[in-house]
Order: sequence, then structure tokens, then C-alpha cells
Amino acid sequence: ALEAYDKEYYNFKIDDIEHLTDIRIERNKRNGRRQDIHLKIARMTRDILHDNWREGNGRKSKKELVKNYIKKHQSENPTQIASALKISRPTVYKYL
Repeated sequence: ALEAYDKEYYNFKIDDIEHLTDIRIERNKRNGRRQDIHLKIARMTRDILHDNWREGNGRKSKKELVKNYIKKHQSENPTQIASALKISRPTVYKYL
């Protein structure tokens, strides 16, 4: 298997690697479904089981953080707000 883990084999198909190494490689299972159908079912299952599934890229929005800070410290400029919250100035400007 380590022989096939080389840059010259990066575009080999799984069947070719199995033939060269004589090792069986398990395939991803989708229970006979096409990828789009499989993903649709998986996402629906995820949404049913996890009501508050993360949106976007998984990071929490800084919007509320910035808004709350501005309410308490109205006299500070965006640079001071950004350094106090440890976020970038463009993020502060985005929510001003």
C-alpha cells in the first residue's frame, strides 16, 4: 500500500491501485443511490436530528458582539472597538 502512496500514482484509479498492491480498498457506500439523492437524504436527516445546525461556515457571527459593545462604549472609534474585541476593523465597519 505504501508503494502506491507516491506522487506518481496520484491519478490512479482505485482499481489500478488494488491491482498493483493486491490489497482490497473499501468504497464509500451510498446504498446504491446517486450522490445527489444520497446527500439530500443525509442533509434532511441531519436537519431533523439537529434543529440548530450551524449555518454558513460554522463560525458565529460577530454582529451581536459588535452591537452590544457599541451600546456600552459609544465614544470609541472602530479601531478601538476592533482591538478590544480582538476582531478586524473591516468586521467592525460591517456592523456599524
